[in-house]
Amino acid sequence: MNESNPFEKKGEKPSSLLNVITILSIIFGVFGILGSLLNFFKAEKNYEDIQQMMHGGDLSELPAFFQNFFNKDTLALAEKSVENKFPLLVIGLLSSALCLYGAIEMQKLKSSGFIIWLTGQFLSVAGLILFIGNVAFVGWAWVGYLPTIILIYLFFTCKKELIKS
Repeated sequence: MNESNPFEKKGEKPSSLLNVITILSIIFGVFGILGSLLNFFKAEKNYEDIQQMMHGGDLSELPAFFQNFFNKDTLALAEKSVENKFPLLVIGLLSSALCLYGAIEMQKLKSSGFIIWLTGQFLSVAGLILFIGNVAFVGWAWVGYLPTIILIYLFFTCKKELIKS
């Protein structure tokens, strides 16, 4: 291993694509950790704000596109987030840490990193299903899963580069 570059293994470097998607995954992992913490501390405030907007605010002043974000599903999601904020924090931190660690290992060309990263992705979705329910997947929520779906596909295309470890 080259001492000057800890990411080199057996003289090999990740391809440009693998390098880019692992860096993106590292960034998403850091944002996932920060987002989990933020959601934990702001769950009640978010719920109150949505409730106020739906019942006391004037939604007609908002553009039609934004009015669709304030409905019974949004309120139910915020309510479930308050009720389950501690388990969601634990799952969010754990899944983000797994994704972060897995991406770093894939940057080192270790195939175990892909399994760790994929486990973190599935843990995140399983946690949402368990503690939020199907309301986490209605409306425009599916848009939030597009980056994950794209990254899974891209990692599968780069999997042959990874060295068994």
